[in-house]
Amino acid sequence: MIFDTSKIYYFVGGGMEKVTQALIDGGHSIEKVFYKPTSGSSKSDASLNIANIYNIPIQAINHRSELIALGTELKGKFCFSAGFSFLFPKEFLNATGLCVNIHGAILPDYPGARTLNWVLENGETQSGITIHIIDEGIDTGDIILQETFPISVFDTPRSLAAKTQALEPALVLKALALLNSGEAQPIKQENINFNDRRLENRTPKHSQLDIDYSLSELYNQIRAADPENYPSYFYINGQKILLKISRENKSENEPFSDLMI
Repeated sequence: MIFDTSKIYYFVGGGMEKVTQALIDGGHSIEKVFYKPTSGSSKSDASLNIANIYNIPIQAINHRSELIALGTELKGKFCFSAGFSFLFPKEFLNATGLCVNIHGAILPDYPGARTLNWVLENGETQSGITIHIIDEGIDTGDIILQETFPISVFDTPRSLAAKTQALEPALVLKALALLNSGEAQPIKQENINFNDRRLENRTPKHSQLDIDYSLSELYNQIRAADPENYPSYFYINGQKILLKISRENKSENEPFSDLMI
């Protein structure tokens, strides 16, 4: 598969400023940045600040329906999505030349948003990053490139996110180089049904511990909980007990491991 990725129409969300900067430093021309505005401070602000520094045009997308008309404007163009909030409608995908997404987890196992907590709670020993073609499904398109990395038993959602974000820029540039050279050989995700793989959004109920289990059995659930918003908890005599754990003697060689806050 070959496609010219030198000019990019960039759809961005939060936490992707390293990818944004890498695209520019890698010689790709970001023709325009699209983002979904939120009330107050936006997580995409860092990428928008970079766009402003390089005088890259920015356009807000407030509703998914706006993407249909935008598809006509971007007819035949290369579009890259990094954390963009909206699913791309069929009309947009049919009009544009090629749309590619970066997903901060292993596909097809962990589609959708907010996957890292589940990766930890499920006791996975590795996570990864997937670059894939965008289709009408949720992270169901053909895989262009995928890279895995080991998970430490001391990783938390925050440290796992930091590891992922550190590796994303290089993988994006590698995937785009494969597309440019014609060496990309996308692999179809076979026999997948998103509803079968659907992961629940994290809520406080997922942090409730069943104290009939041992601490070793509960460990992954504890470290998968958000210590600020959804800390692990259990009840004693009707009182809610919050649980946060910490680790003594953390090595300086573990810059991403933050067990625990």
